[in-house]
Formats: sequence, structure tokens, C-alpha cells
Amino acid sequence: MGAVVARSEAERSDDPTAKAGRRGRRAALALYWTFLAYIAVVGFASVVPQTFWPSPDPTARAPEGSCSDGVQTLTRALRAHASRTVAGDGPPLNEFLRQWDDRYLLLAERCEDEPRYRRLGALRYRLETTLRAFEREDGRLLAELEGGPRDTHDD
Repeated sequence: MGAVVARSEAERSDDPTAKAGRRGRRAALALYWTFLAYIAVVGFASVVPQTFWPSPDPTARAPEGSCSDGVQTLTRALRAHASRTVAGDGPPLNEFLRQWDDRYLLLAERCEDEPRYRRLGALRYRLETTLRAFEREDGRLLAELEGGPRDTHDD
């Protein structure tokens, strides 16, 4: 009985069922790896451009005038929104920045080599960090001092 159970490796490799099983496993593995490669390629192809080369909303309009005028307009918009945030009113920060970013991207054509344009982009990110910290911490403190609840636009 022991001889029947223990078949040699040569007999197992010639078994048609074993060959079919190996082919099936190979086909399944090939399909699996093809699917994973497809998901990776599609993911990188869509996420990377959206992250590093975003396109503005088609309904957005660039600030009027020259590059310098546009930079001033967007700077004033940042300053005004920061003031409204500290005052406790105005649109939520994410909504404002999404619209502001679209206008900033549209201004890029006029401001290709302009250092003020690049500094404005840096200011935008610094101001976002500052306003989020204010909304999270100081805005609540200010509301307590003013004696009432305050909507700090937490996103």
C-alpha cells in the first residue's frame, strides 16, 4: 500500500491532471500580474499628472491685466480672505483656495519667469497652513473670548 501512495516525481510530472493544473496556475498568475500591472499603470497615469500638473477649472477666469496686476489681485484676495477668516466669516478655506488656485494657474502663462509669481504661490501655501492652525486653535479661543460659538470652517 505504501508503494501506491508514494509515486515518483517522474510519474507525477507525466500525469495529465498535474500538467493541466500547472498550466492553470501559470495562467492564473499571469492574469493576476497583468491585472496588477494594469492597475499600477492606470493609477500612475491619472494621479501623477493631476498632482504635479493640475489643470484649472474651465469656468475660472484669470485676473485681468498684466502679470504684475494679476499678482496684486491674487495677493489682495489672499489678504482679504485671511481677514474674513480671522473675523469669523467668509467661505470655507478649501472652497476659497480651490477657486484661487484656478485663477493662479491661469495667470501662469503671463508670468512664466516672474519671481513675484512664484513667491505668491509660496505665500498661498504658507497662508493656508497659518489659517488652518488659526481655525483649529486660535479661532476657538477667540470665540470663547467673544462669548459664543463660532463656526471655524473645519474641513
